[in-house]
Amino acid sequence: MALAGFDLSSAELRPGEELDITLHWKALGRAQPAYTVFLQLVDPEGRRVVGIDEPLLQGVYQPDLWPVDRTLPDRHRLVLPPHLAPGNYRLDVGLYHPGQADQPLAAGTLSHVPLATLSAGAVEPPQPKSRTEIDFGDQILLEGYDLVCDQGGLACDLRLHWRATGPVSRDYTVFVHLVGSDGAILAQSDAPPGGGMFPTSTWLPGHSMLDAHSLTLPSDADPGDYTLLVGLYHLPTRKRLPATGAGGSALGDAVSLTTVKLGPESP
Repeated sequence: MALAGFDLSSAELRPGEELDITLHWKALGRAQPAYTVFLQLVDPEGRRVVGIDEPLLQGVYQPDLWPVDRTLPDRHRLVLPPHLAPGNYRLDVGLYHPGQADQPLAAGTLSHVPLATLSAGAVEPPQPKSRTEIDFGDQILLEGYDLVCDQGGLACDLRLHWRATGPVSRDYTVFVHLVGSDGAILAQSDAPPGGGMFPTSTWLPGHSMLDAHSLTLPSDADPGDYTLLVGLYHLPTRKRLPATGAGGSALGDAVSLTTVKLGPESP
């Protein structure tokens, strides 16, 4: 069994209403007679907010009878809580054999597959203090950032404002490097955007995400100017996404955002 895709009736969650979900399953020739599908909506802390467990294709068409490589639609309906708090939520899907809910089938190393990041209510991200228009791989746009450093410049908090411009093919990791004039990295932060709760592959076109990183330079770092570099890479392959600026100008795979001054004279 393989999940070939999915459709949603809406990319926005409306409290008290229904979310229609169509899963597109493909038979790979190793299917069993019956499966139960579970769909669940989880909050930013990973807690299940609402979910359903239903027979695959409502039990009408047994998977072991499907023609190999044929894709079939499987429709489900999730009734949302009437008091769903505004914010981001993740929609997950999984399978298990009937009566074995505590033994979900593995999807790679996962017991469930994150499908989509959805928003409830009017979730309007704040505008960045410093605006950018940097496109990574024709998939993700860096719209801007907020940077706050302490008086000495040894510690900085960076918040990146991302937006999906189209379907995102993979789960990407953000790297933030503070480098000296010789290119040596003095401080860095590598992490999935948003802490990994909302992988980039779940971002639907138009979805925005705030992403916080903290950098601390060694106390014995020499005073001077340091360059703040940002980019995205696919962790399993270490391959970085190429970046382009306004007008399609190539920016390489590590974009310079700004200069951080280290020393007593730092503002």
